[in-house]
Amino acid sequence: MAEAGVSGVSRVWRRHGRAGDTPPSLELFQVDRAPAPLDPTRLGAGQVVLGVAFVLAAATAALLTGPAGLPAGGVLEEVLSKLPLVHLHPGLSQTGAVVVWQLRMPRIVLGGIVGAMLALAGASYQGVFTNALADPYLLGIASGAGLGATLAVIDGPRLHLGTDAVPIAAFL
Repeated sequence: MAEAGVSGVSRVWRRHGRAGDTPPSLELFQVDRAPAPLDPTRLGAGQVVLGVAFVLAAATAALLTGPAGLPAGGVLEEVLSKLPLVHLHPGLSQTGAVVVWQLRMPRIVLGGIVGAMLALAGASYQGVFTNALADPYLLGIASGAGLGATLAVIDGPRLHLGTDAVPIAAFL
């Protein structure tokens, strides 16, 4: 029969151990102290410079690629000519300048903003739940957004909601 308040290890030790001996410690299962608080990660200067270099390389690649077939030198001259104290005369046509400033550059800026917002959302999840593995899929938020979008697609035409209701329903 079990004794109240005595663990199974202590009962077995009392039955088979010598009188007066204490049971062996089970460090694997016992928690005697609270874990140390987590310290924020600090980035070194080299890591920041490397990250900025990667972002600039990706932005330059996005600026130079596209179906318009613009020459790389002309695109770089167009961008550099807009910097203060730089006096260049770009060799791009009016159409090429429009492609650079109204199609490619907004794509780069929007990509940076979206990436920053996703990083902020991920860091917020991990900070709120104090779990480095927390993400929208683990927490069920992505599944709920999928359900809302599905309901808007299925019931939207019947309720005359239109296609603008899908992202709103997914957010809700």
